[in-house]
Amino acid sequence: MVAIAPTILNGETDSVRYAAHTQFNEILHAALKKEGSFKYPFEQLKTIAKLSPSDRSFRIFNWNLPRDDGTYEYFGIIQRYNKQYKNYQVFVLVDGSANIGKGDQKVLSGKTWYGAHYYSMVEMKKKRSKYYLLLGWDGNDRMSNKKIIDVLSFGKAGQPVFGKAVLGTPLGFKNRLVFEYHERASMSVQFKLEYKMIVYDHLSGNTEAVSGQAAFHGPDGSYDGLRYKRGKWHYVKDIDARNPKGRKKDKYNDPKKIVK
Repeated sequence: MVAIAPTILNGETDSVRYAAHTQFNEILHAALKKEGSFKYPFEQLKTIAKLSPSDRSFRIFNWNLPRDDGTYEYFGIIQRYNKQYKNYQVFVLVDGSANIGKGDQKVLSGKTWYGAHYYSMVEMKKKRSKYYLLLGWDGNDRMSNKKIIDVLSFGKAGQPVFGKAVLGTPLGFKNRLVFEYHERASMSVQFKLEYKMIVYDHLSGNTEAVSGQAAFHGPDGSYDGLRYKRGKWHYVKDIDARNPKGRKKDKYNDPKKIVK
């Protein structure tokens, strides 16, 4: 897998990249079904995102494939220990974002997943229920990129559920947040422990002519955020997000810029 994975990102054509993906996916899926695999770290897979909560009850393997037309397809596998049935489960995530439409309004299964390359997870617990915020990147197309905040929970049979109306916006609570911005811009969406908030760049157009066209939007120097209260993340406008004195600025490279 270590030898194959870089070709998924850097192969010369779609056919080469998809062939590498098929081979990689088959090997990884077979490996995750082996006894003892849940504790294996897969540390050498550097181009693949691997995220787990603090209790290590599950993990997400996640990667993207850039296509010749400038768009991306996303792939994921969730490996989870089911306490109720005392067994390990493997769920394949299928990228259905191209056919979802209004992505902020729908609750989705792993078979109709809003594909993204996740780079951070925020674990939340209210009474006996748990859910997880997933912060992700989507290369979208040649005109724009996206940042995504999704919500992951698990159903009674252990299956993954994406989307939960706990994310605040000026227009009410949404199941997920999708921010679209210009290809050459760079948007930050991060959980800031020092503020106990999700903090993100406010996006706007630099002229009235493009103010309603997301592909021409970019950060305007101000910040908005989400503050957790009573099970939901409430929208907060105009945050002073300057880093506390002496604290290093967070760094994050978009997956498409990683070359291994």
